[in-house]
Amino acid sequence: MEEQEDRISLLPDCLVGHILYLLPPKAAARTMVLSRRWSNVWPSLPLDLNLDSPNSDVDFLSAESITSILSSHRGPIRCFCVTTDAGFGTRAWLRTLAQKRLDDTLILRWASDLEQPTLPANLLGSAGVNLRHLVLHCCRLGGPGNTRSPVPILPRLDFLYLSNVLISEAALHSMIQVCPVIRELHLFMIDGLRLISFHSHTLKILYVSVPRVPLDEFSDQHMPNLERVTFEFVNLWRIPAFTIDSGKKVRELALKLPTLDSPHLSIISNQRRLFFITSLVFGMKFADGEELRRGVHILGLFPRLQRLEIRCFNFGTPNAQDFGDWDSLLETTILPMKHLRHIIFNGYCGTIGENEFARYLMCKAESLTSMEINHAVDWSLQDINYQKESICSRDKACHLCFMRSKDSDTMRRNIAQFMHGVAFN
Repeated sequence: MEEQEDRISLLPDCLVGHILYLLPPKAAARTMVLSRRWSNVWPSLPLDLNLDSPNSDVDFLSAESITSILSSHRGPIRCFCVTTDAGFGTRAWLRTLAQKRLDDTLILRWASDLEQPTLPANLLGSAGVNLRHLVLHCCRLGGPGNTRSPVPILPRLDFLYLSNVLISEAALHSMIQVCPVIRELHLFMIDGLRLISFHSHTLKILYVSVPRVPLDEFSDQHMPNLERVTFEFVNLWRIPAFTIDSGKKVRELALKLPTLDSPHLSIISNQRRLFFITSLVFGMKFADGEELRRGVHILGLFPRLQRLEIRCFNFGTPNAQDFGDWDSLLETTILPMKHLRHIIFNGYCGTIGENEFARYLMCKAESLTSMEINHAVDWSLQDINYQKESICSRDKACHLCFMRSKDSDTMRRNIAQFMHGVAFN
């Protein structure tokens, strides 16, 4: 039998490089043993190591594996996304990485915060001048009392996500200032952050999630192009100085609360109204009429709400026997919701409580244009039509949409557990 011709090896380097780019990292690296020509192709290409990619065949790399990949690769790094631990060898591969050229994306996640490695200064300095996308989890940027930015300048950085990163409040503010084109900033579990008043003329999207300590001050005074701010599990009632300039471009101010039965949420029962919040998310079990009344009361704290998302966490029976007393016609503690236009129910199961609350919101939201119900159960068309008929108000021109939820029951339970116990600072 005549030996088949190796046509792939006859292709020019640019096409061979594109083929390798589509392969998982391990498969691409193995091509070096095919021939002398192939041994030089992969090491000279821009490295795309992305453990989050669907093509990736691993989700965790040891320090030894990372060192091996970096030492065998001569080309620049286009994407470097790894999840690892902070054990032996971490400093070595970080130093090696800092000697490379980082062209676009750097995502470093350490699996535990027991030992948070300090990033070398030149990793986000000389090596990272071309970075556009930066995500860091469980590491340290600079010393504890350092007030200066841990980087000289990140001239092209567009997206920054810091999660459980140790950095002083002053250094964080300085870091944002040396990112002249940053558009999106996520801050998750940042310790010691009491003041948010960043100086940035390009920042448009800001997320503040699960702060370690309560905020003392928030101001958008020096962020003139800010369009969207999201506070996740942040107790806005406890911030002494909160300044939002309504004349600026801010289009959405969102707040995510714990579940209604969370012990952390009881502190807002008698709080003042927050007129600046336009989007709200919270969780409910819809266990009884008392919980529905509490949901109505909380909605009354946000009179200019435009978007509402409710995570439904009923995992038991349809509560037909023990639902309790609830009469939506007697709920007068809330004024008609004049601005609410879009409502989402996630994990809806069609229980009495869910159905009653959906019907109540349909009736009260004067400007409602759409209600999206992502149901967690398999329903026939007849089941969906029954729900539609029981929720819809005949005199309201509102689009009611039913879709099967993509979240598994296990995922919904995990989210419910997190939203019940999450800190609310």
